[in-house]
Amino acid sequence: MSLNPSTHEVKIGGKIIHGFLIEMANAVIALIWEGSVPRLGTTTITLPDRSSSQVIGERDVIISKMIGERIAVSYNKLAMVSTNLSRDFNLDQELIVLLDKLTGEENE
Repeated sequence: MSLNPSTHEVKIGGKIIHGFLIEMANAVIALIWEGSVPRLGTTTITLPDRSSSQVIGERDVIISKMIGERIAVSYNKLAMVSTNLSRDFNLDQELIVLLDKLTGEENE
C-alpha cells in the first residue's frame, strides 16, 4: 500500500480552510487548518463504533470529533483528526464540502 494523500481547500467566511487526508491500512489521518501554514491543532481519535477521545487541545474538539466520526464510520477504520481553526470559526456547510472532497464522496 502506498500513501496517496488527498488535499483540498475551501473558502469559508473569507478564510481559506485546508484539508489533508491520508489512508493507512488501519487508520485515516485528517488535518484541517486555516491559513497558509499547516498547523497541528485539537486532535481526536475516533473508532468505527463512534467512540472518541480527545488527545490534545480543546478549542475545536466538537468539530474534530464530528469529522472523526464521519471518517471512522465511512472507512471502518480508526480516525485521527487534527483541526486548527480560528476562535471565531463557525461550523459551515462548506466544511462538509471540504470533507467530501477529501474522502472522495463529493457529488459532482
